[in-house]
Amino acid sequence: MNEDRGRVDIVSFMVRPRVSDRHLKGFAERLKALRLMEGYSQMQAFADLIEVDRNAYYKYERAESWPVPETLIVIAERTGVSIHWLLTGKGPRKILDEPEAKPADQDRLEA
Repeated sequence: MNEDRGRVDIVSFMVRPRVSDRHLKGFAERLKALRLMEGYSQMQAFADLIEVDRNAYYKYERAESWPVPETLIVIAERTGVSIHWLLTGKGPRKILDEPEAKPADQDRLEA
């Protein structure tokens, strides 16, 4: 009897988690909306901005594949969008800068 039969390849599972089509389509819709909100009517220009080739970007918007984590980070850094929002549609779309400390807070910090 083959002991490997039925075992899950943990490396493949961790690298390529299974995600529903609904999640992938939602991501694709948010990515396209982000591109348009950022003023990029052409996919190629946005692909250049986030440092991926046009074919890879095309697959992201067509819900055919997910970007690697490094690409998600570049998207967030270049556009100021929240990765959490981009992936889930939840939470604020844009990342806000931390508010400056108020004078009362500053007094408390110095005490």
